[in-house]
Amino acid sequence: MKAQKDVFLGSLLNLNSITTKVAEIAKKEECDIFIIPSGSAWDETMYVIEDWLTGILIANNLSTQFGFVDISEGGFYSKTKEITEGEYVLSHLLKNSSNGKALMELGFADDVDFAVKLSKINYVPKIKEFREMDGISFCVIS
Repeated sequence: MKAQKDVFLGSLLNLNSITTKVAEIAKKEECDIFIIPSGSAWDETMYVIEDWLTGILIANNLSTQFGFVDISEGGFYSKTKEITEGEYVLSHLLKNSSNGKALMELGFADDVDFAVKLSKINYVPKIKEFREMDGISFCVIS
């Protein structure tokens, strides 16, 4: 796979904005869209539920709103798409995830409540470059 020219950060908070942005670029440049859930910084083999749910919702929006062919297959994808239709379900899933529980124990329950809101932010951060420091990868955004 060749390096991608445009890499953006998506979340539940900018769900509609990220979907619209990547759809416009993909249609204009006639290219594919890759959705890559970031996962855990501490264990690269661990899936992070909030990243996967966001990826599934982005893929669903691209399919239903912009007509992109959704190539995801399998029961996990279909079932997740089905159960994540409402903010209540998302809130429950994320508050009970390992990261959600950790944040709530640290006193950030309000932040978790805010993070599950859909499409409240119209900004789509673009990654300018990737860096690594002390074994931890991070990105510079604009």
